[in-house]
Amino acid sequence: FTFPAPGSGTASVRLTRINGSTLNASFEVFRENGANVGAGIQQGGGTLLLTYPVNAGEVYSIDVNGQGVSEGAYQLEVFGMPAAAEVEPAPAPTVRKY
Repeated sequence: FTFPAPGSGTASVRLTRINGSTLNASFEVFRENGANVGAGIQQGGGTLLLTYPVNAGEVYSIDVNGQGVSEGAYQLEVFGMPAAAEVEPAPAPTVRKY
């Protein structure tokens, strides 16, 4: 899963097993340059949550893997994404008559 961050701050990702899945998952979040910004491993529970820093305009990827032979369905949610900073409009030009 890949997404751009609209603003700078922190974002969270939540992975939840669904439909009776027995998946024990791990996931990693990467910046577009390949730098790892966070990782999580499910320890037998149904939900895994990770909060990590994001920079405006940067693209992030989330890689999800099953541990061992576990497999199943999951839901991935990205939330708390900071909004894009508002840009002040340029002032109107001043027209002077001589």
